Amino acid sequence: MNSKDEKRWPRYLVWLTYLIWAFFLFTAIYDLFGYSTRALFWILELGIAMFIYYRFKLPAWAYMGVLAFLLANLFGEVYLGFFYSLSYYDKIIHLLSPLIICTMLYFMLEKKAPDKKTRVLLSVSILLSFELIWEILEYFSDLYLGTFLTGVQLIMFENSKSVQVMPSYQDTIYDMLFNLAGSLVFMISAWMAVNRKK
Repeated sequence: MNSKDEKRWPRYLVWLTYLIWAFFLFTAIYDLFGYSTRALFWILELGIAMFIYYRFKLPAWAYMGVLAFLLANLFGEVYLGFFYSLSYYDKIIHLLSPLIICTMLYFMLEKKAPDKKTRVLLSVSILLSFELIWEILEYFSDLYLGTFLTGVQLIMFENSKSVQVMPSYQDTIYDMLFNLAGSLVFMISAWMAVNRKK
């Protein structure tokens, strides 16, 4: 996104974007001293956020949705620990993320697919394909890097021990089902909006 595009955004949103990037960088540096593998994840998310900002001309509201999704991951993992205290938090993320990511993809594909219905289908197809790849990556990360990305682990505050409340295979299936549900909500809503505009 060049300076001309930034002028279309309210100045406070541009500064808010920079502030959120700085927060991601701070968290990555902070995590390097405690959980270095996870720090790489925040650096990757920061890189993706910056790439989308500079490479694609997303409306401000769509980009803020992307940042909100990334922040929900960050706070849910590091600062508020919702992934480890609320058994359904991960499922809410998987339900809402397709609405945000498919919307982002819809605008990113504007030049490649001028037909709006085709763009909706492409957005959903890309999201579901990425979700499948992500779930496979989670499995191999747990297997070879010692992470705990699959399964739902809750921390019991009495003794600070982690207890698995949902096994890996069940978590993966539910993650994919919630992603499918969110994608279908996006697809139906987007098609209705496209037909209304005609």
